[in-house]
Amino acid sequence: MQSTVVGYQTFHAGVILGEFGLLTGAQAARPAPLAGWLAFPELAQVEAQAAQRVGLFTHPAETASGSGEPSTCLASAWIMLARDSGAFQKRTGAARAFGSSALVTNVCVQPGHEQLLPALFYAAGRRARVLGATTIVCPVRDGQVAWAEVLGLKPTPHAPLAGHALYAQRLDLWMHRTWSAMVATGTTPVPEVLAAEVAETIRGWVAGGAQWSFFKALRERTLSREQYVYMLSNMYQFVRHTTRVIGRAIGASADPDLRKHWINHLTGEVNHEVIIERDLAHLGEDVAYVKNSMAPGPRTQEFMAIQESMIAYYNDPILMMASPLAAEAVTAHLDQQFADDLLACVAAWGVKDPKRACNFLISHMNTDGGEDGHWKMSIDALPRLIADEARLSLFLTTNGSSRRAIQGVFTACTDDMAVWSA
Repeated sequence: MQSTVVGYQTFHAGVILGEFGLLTGAQAARPAPLAGWLAFPELAQVEAQAAQRVGLFTHPAETASGSGEPSTCLASAWIMLARDSGAFQKRTGAARAFGSSALVTNVCVQPGHEQLLPALFYAAGRRARVLGATTIVCPVRDGQVAWAEVLGLKPTPHAPLAGHALYAQRLDLWMHRTWSAMVATGTTPVPEVLAAEVAETIRGWVAGGAQWSFFKALRERTLSREQYVYMLSNMYQFVRHTTRVIGRAIGASADPDLRKHWINHLTGEVNHEVIIERDLAHLGEDVAYVKNSMAPGPRTQEFMAIQESMIAYYNDPILMMASPLAAEAVTAHLDQQFADDLLACVAAWGVKDPKRACNFLISHMNTDGGEDGHWKMSIDALPRLIADEARLSLFLTTNGSSRRAIQGVFTACTDDMAVWSA
């Protein structure tokens, strides 16, 4: 099998983080196993195919070859969702007990580089968080040894695995404790590592959007007029407030660069609610009702509450960025096939000049997408805005809540209006 390389990036001075699927070739050579931690054999195919790998490597400048590619692996570990592990699939009640857990195994470290263990554990927790886990399970012989105390592992009531007791920790505490240990040794990751997790998390979510009922109906060209109108009407409820909440963010941004970011964002948002009004008017809908009397749907109001509270209550223009990053990620990743499917659906309803009913979504493919779009502009700003794990975890939580709400807006328009579906 070939290795699937997620990528290399600088972790901190002198150390590079590598994230992979299967490790082969030069990266297959692992450092010594960490005593007391379960290591699945390489031929355990279920584990080998399900696992992701993280490794900490010497920086290219320190390699003998000077080739620019890391050559010496200092520490590595396997991470997988516990439900994907063959060892756990055989256990009674595993789906309930381990359904939200990630499994960390095959922990290895070069002798003399044990100080990198907190960084390795943080990198492993990072992969677990991207996978959506909320707890981490560790099969170890002794949860009280020095390296385990950094993690604060706690015993679980479950039977041992291959002679190793099953210890666990909440993911949020795992990340906090490993970050604190890195602070103490001066080995915290560079801000680009933190920002990259945000981007990867959002991209992974958007990649699953094809299965949302709205986009599925579009792809199959079964979206009804009523479903589309309901979606536009709900989007109107938060889009019309965009310039005002951004105005608050500008006023709350003491940092000149952050303030400039929000000013640039504002210039691309003026009167976007008017585009929705025109789309609805071309469809012959009651625009006055949508503007003056319609209450937002439950998922729409959830999104509005998250976004507005970040700036109106917390007065935090950085955290507020987490909400538009969710909404704009969807439109930024739409493609020409989406536009073709939408126009075909609208034409099938007998609407003359379908483009005049689709301007809002199609125009935002350019406004939010591309190298100079809102989504990329916000992602690029994150390395100078998120400085530590506490801020990162709060940003991810805010973005995650916003993503669930936005996904709900798109799915509600089809599911709640299913009476009009074909």
